[in-house]
Amino acid sequence: MRWLERLVATAVLSMSIALAGVGASYGQDKVVRIGFQKYGKLVLLKSKGTLEDKLKAAGYRVVWTEFPSGPPLLEALNVGAIDFGNTGEAPPIRPGRGRADSIRRL
Repeated sequence: MRWLERLVATAVLSMSIALAGVGASYGQDKVVRIGFQKYGKLVLLKSKGTLEDKLKAAGYRVVWTEFPSGPPLLEALNVGAIDFGNTGEAPPIRPGRGRADSIRRL
């Protein structure tokens, strides 16, 4: 359960940074557009609804947009279609070729 608290804290901090940029660039428009994929930490945050509750108190509305993969999400971020997004997870690490002292990233 500790990891969930860290996830929420990290998301709120990240969104605070994003909101500073959103507020500066959009003036009175109080919408935060978040891009996500079917897996990962943002799906958990979206399903719990905690971010919407916290930002609603500050007068912001959250709009979630699902992307099939990382490159379209990054392109949307690049052109300003979304304000925040997360692509991919950390790659798994495992011993290579049966040797415990040899570790490689997949």
